[in-house]
Amino acid sequence: MRYHIHGFFKEEQKRGFVVCHEIDKHIENSLEIAEILNSFTSSYDMSYCYGLSIGIVEEPSLVE
Repeated sequence: MRYHIHGFFKEEQKRGFVVCHEIDKHIENSLEIAEILNSFTSSYDMSYCYGLSIGIVEEPSLVE
């Protein structure tokens, strides 16, 4: 199976200066999901980050 991971969050360390973080990745192995999500959310700090949204979709692979 293939997996499509899409996520984003916003970071506003300085008022009025918003940085958007986004991930949009296709992977072939479910074991990579946790590693990718941990890497993406490692910079998420609840004191100045907001709007965290992550979606994982299982897609059929082309090879059976």
